[in-house]
Amino acid sequence: MNFQELQKKYYDPFLKEYFWILILYAVLCLVVYYLQLIYFPNVVTKSITMFKSKSSSGEKQNLQREQSQKNQKSKNNTKYKNNNARPLFIICLTFIIIILLHFIKNQFDAFLPVRHSQLIRETIFKDTLSSFQTQFKNLSIGIYMSRYNAVPREMRYLSETFMGLWPTLLMILFVTGFLFYYDVFTGLGFLILHVFMMYFMFLSPWGRKCFDLAAERATIQLKTTDEVSQRVMNMDHIFINQQEEEQTHQHHDREEELGQKFYETANHTNQMVAFLSVLSIVAFGWVLYRGYQLSKNKKHAFHETEMFTRLLLTMCFFQNSVLKMYPRLVSLIQGIMTVHVFISSIEMTDKNNNETPTNSTISQPLSTPMLSSIPPLRSFNIEIRNLTFSYPSTSKFILKNWSFSIPEGSRIILQGPSGSGKSTLMKLLIRFYEVEGNYGNNGNDAKYPIMMGGIELNKIPVEELRRHVKYIPQTTHLLDDSMVQNILFGNTVYTEEEVKKIVKQFKLDRVLGNDVYKRCGAEGKNISLGMQKVIVILRGLLQHRTTSIFLMDEPFSGLDEETRESVMDMFESMLSSRHTIIISNHVPLSSRIKKTMNRTIHFQI
Repeated sequence: MNFQELQKKYYDPFLKEYFWILILYAVLCLVVYYLQLIYFPNVVTKSITMFKSKSSSGEKQNLQREQSQKNQKSKNNTKYKNNNARPLFIICLTFIIIILLHFIKNQFDAFLPVRHSQLIRETIFKDTLSSFQTQFKNLSIGIYMSRYNAVPREMRYLSETFMGLWPTLLMILFVTGFLFYYDVFTGLGFLILHVFMMYFMFLSPWGRKCFDLAAERATIQLKTTDEVSQRVMNMDHIFINQQEEEQTHQHHDREEELGQKFYETANHTNQMVAFLSVLSIVAFGWVLYRGYQLSKNKKHAFHETEMFTRLLLTMCFFQNSVLKMYPRLVSLIQGIMTVHVFISSIEMTDKNNNETPTNSTISQPLSTPMLSSIPPLRSFNIEIRNLTFSYPSTSKFILKNWSFSIPEGSRIILQGPSGSGKSTLMKLLIRFYEVEGNYGNNGNDAKYPIMMGGIELNKIPVEELRRHVKYIPQTTHLLDDSMVQNILFGNTVYTEEEVKKIVKQFKLDRVLGNDVYKRCGAEGKNISLGMQKVIVILRGLLQHRTTSIFLMDEPFSGLDEETRESVMDMFESMLSSRHTIIISNHVPLSSRIKKTMNRTIHFQI
């Protein structure tokens, strides 16, 4: 993703939603730093001039009062003190206003980056659901989660850095304008030095190295988080295979590499900041030297003290802020590269294992017509004609020139060894994968190899398809929630009380126990595999009122004979003749199951 796409996807929606708040923030910064850099030094210098003039006139008046009006001394002194108190009051009031405006600005600084991060996370998750709707298998969960957490964090840091730099950039503009007003030659020298510093930071080889180091650091950081995610997700396998020491050594080596790159980046950053700080001090010294020379040559004699004092105060305020700016500028450079690497990586999580070979028949997600462009599904006959399919990273065809029909209401067994394509066919029917081909586009009359209800499967919106077709997978990915909530996931028909009655009715409490509110744990690791299997089957079957086709991938594996009988009781009770049932299996089935099914399709490797 280039920077233009990055802006369009992650910044433009934020700018659109918070446009007026950002305008208000910009105006607030203008007011704050105008008061701090221009108005406040002006008030102080005028007050100093006023004190000086009133002090000299006050001494003369006191001598006269002592000689001629000793009885009026107290009254006049009070009036004099009141006149002198006014500039002090203005200085204090200006300070209070500046502090108050900084407080309001800090509220914006806290609010805006958090909202931006929230918007980024929502965008990433929404895009993920859209992108992997028909390519789910290629998504690595552990790697994706490391990206999901890292990208908004890095973009928030980037936003916070820019918001911290924005006031300082305004200060540079204010100070440059003031110096041109003070003396054109002084302002020109100041401007040239800062333009050179910006060139050095962004365009010079030394500055470009900062970009490169940040990109390398971000890449290694991603590899580290990916590996940690994978190790944590497979921790039980590490223990089973006694790989603790080996994994610890590998993790140590990766952390050493990351630490070295962090040190190299930080060292280069410190060198850049030190060099820029020296240049900034040179600019500061140049301005003060020019101001001193102008005052000495009497070119500003008409307000010599006032102008030089304003210059000194303005430059001191500016120098204090600008020395803090350079680390932020370098952080901005590094943040830009880090975000670029992280954003690019989150869009490549589906390509981490292998690139798709040129002869592969798997495609990117195909565009689907709007729901209103086709009639809703009325019939659920399945027609497969010359279906050929292979996975990425292999040239071997899992399915090749397959053709058969499945009438609505059929009871089908897909029989065959592991790896023969049974699960693949089910995932094609649910559009977890797409079959590559230019079907029906650009004048091509070729039909998509799978049709349902007389409609090409790739023309049926995924939402419509999956409303009528339920897939019960062989793997059991459960939420870290109670068993009953896992059963009701995606179900708007049944209640918890009804679920408990169904569990008891079909004697599944023998497997699940009496406490359906027991937590399953991460990936269901707090409960047995049999319990996980029953939960997934219940989750699918309890949607029988809105479902027309059930795809069950190895539903009986891992279940004992008694539990299989309970599952079959549920099948016969909940599923009517209108339901199409397709079961994949690679082990011998009981006579009851075979009797229930009316057709077997054999798969071979």
